[in-house]
Amino acid sequence: ENKNIDNKQAEEISHLSSLGFLLINCLKYKNLPRENLESKIEEKAAEVQYSLERNLTMLGTIATISPLIGLLGTVVGMITAFTGLTETSGANPDLLAAGISQALITTAFGLLIAVPGLVLHKYFEHKIKYLLINLQKEVSDFIDIINKWNFYRKKNLTFQ
Repeated sequence: ENKNIDNKQAEEISHLSSLGFLLINCLKYKNLPRENLESKIEEKAAEVQYSLERNLTMLGTIATISPLIGLLGTVVGMITAFTGLTETSGANPDLLAAGISQALITTAFGLLIAVPGLVLHKYFEHKIKYLLINLQKEVSDFIDIINKWNFYRKKNLTFQ
């Protein structure tokens, strides 16, 4: 059916980028009425969105859980510190300092992971949103061209 792009070329373009994937699918369904074509492309766009966001959830989870793990370490460190106070007849400053140190280190480590994780999560979330908006615009323009081409083809006119 498609005289300009063979199946191998279409497959290569489709794997090259998300836009290529969507445009090749536009060509694949080019003979459908506009509403049906747009519906098919929305389905394919959902696949693209899933593909772009698949690792974003994990990054968000890491950014969310890291401070909690740090907090757990803080609690364990404080338990260690205060256990040293009750087991001895007097306060053992070395044991107390070690427990507090453990608490502070785990808190810092949790925050060290969480803050960049959260920043990266937000960055990629906005970048994906921006890419999806651009993809939608480009595909919409391409569908307009296909629609115009179909109109001229049906009227036996020259496409300009």
